[in-house]
Amino acid sequence: MEKYGIEQVPPHERTAGARSLVVLWVGFAVIASVFLTGSLATGVGHWFGAVSAIVFGTLIMAVYMGLGAWMGAEQGLPGSVISRTAFGTRGNLFASIPMWIGCFGWVGVQIAILSFAVQGLLSAYVPDVVISIPVLYIVFGILMAVFAVYGYQYVVKFEVVAVSLMVLLMLVIIGVLFAEYGIAAMTRPYTTGIPMAWGAAANLTPAASIALFMAAADTSRYARSRKTALWTCMITSFAAFCVVSILGIFAAIVAGTWDPVQVMANMGLTAIGLPFLILASWTTNTLNIYWGGLALTNITNGKIDRRAATFITALAGIAVAIIGVYSLNGLINFFTIIGTLLGPVTGIMIADYYLIRKRSIVVGALLDAGGQYGYRKGFNPAAIIAWAVGAVVFNVVPDAAIPVLPSILAGSILYYVLTRYTKLAVGGKPNIASDGATADS
Repeated sequence: MEKYGIEQVPPHERTAGARSLVVLWVGFAVIASVFLTGSLATGVGHWFGAVSAIVFGTLIMAVYMGLGAWMGAEQGLPGSVISRTAFGTRGNLFASIPMWIGCFGWVGVQIAILSFAVQGLLSAYVPDVVISIPVLYIVFGILMAVFAVYGYQYVVKFEVVAVSLMVLLMLVIIGVLFAEYGIAAMTRPYTTGIPMAWGAAANLTPAASIALFMAAADTSRYARSRKTALWTCMITSFAAFCVVSILGIFAAIVAGTWDPVQVMANMGLTAIGLPFLILASWTTNTLNIYWGGLALTNITNGKIDRRAATFITALAGIAVAIIGVYSLNGLINFFTIIGTLLGPVTGIMIADYYLIRKRSIVVGALLDAGGQYGYRKGFNPAAIIAWAVGAVVFNVVPDAAIPVLPSILAGSILYYVLTRYTKLAVGGKPNIASDGATADS
């Protein structure tokens, strides 16, 4: 099992090369939820508007993911732990709790997609076998948690096999789209049950995936080099997310529905499409549960170890699946919640790490409540104020403004100004002359 929870990965154990990182990011992109964001973007009402919105939104996502990946590779630490430099040794809850919510929320979505896909296969080929959806939620949630418990190295091995199969199945689906339906059917006017502006469609990917800023750090802390972590994360994620999302757009238009499970059924692809969704959901959720476990371990300062935190994250995901997160309104509400909570966190952490601290932190002070990152009783008022303002911005700007972007910028700019030009961050302002170590010495 993996040895490191919230601890720093020693330099000699940062051995992940380009191949393993590319496989991980492709595995995370070739998934049902990315297909889903593409299908939801058809709310724009026109294929070109949906495609252009997805490409622009994915570019925003790739930029913040790259910044997170570099940070994680440079420090060998999970993103939720690095958040302590900005929010404080106790205030990091403002980053870690939303990260955990985002992770277990996506666990619930993916468990639901997987369960409905399995039920669809059973109905088509073994109609006498009837298993209720809640039972499938529980069974698959626990099985996925077992995979995630074994840690990073085993996740990579599983992804290598699963990704190969998923890519093959995806190519078959693309072939069916062109051979059996054609360009005319793929580009006809269509909109989901919730029409949306272009900016709202562009907001789907970066808002729904906002937890990937810290998740990129979690994954890249094992990277052999910062440059490898950066390009594998940015380029692979951008390309793969675009391909799968755009496939989701055209498949939804042809099938006349946003639901990936129904898309495959309506296209007559039960035997191929549903196994694709099953594999896609499984690979993603292994990582969602893994990242959520790291966030929960950080929330409890290590009192709940990574293995227990992983199972708790899976159970939380099962709960939200049962509650009904997998519905059109449920998904839009979920995207709004995580965008509100994590948009400003992303901006604050970027400003803190790259502009305030110039990429230097003292690892030994991260868990010291009376140390450099203790601020005021463990909380940094500058970060909390900037977080609150950024959260409000996400909800008050019009959809045309792509809400996640002004939320990130508001959090980043306000945090920088409050830290540099006020005394709110007293106790946590970096002493540049002495804060030059990137590893505990």
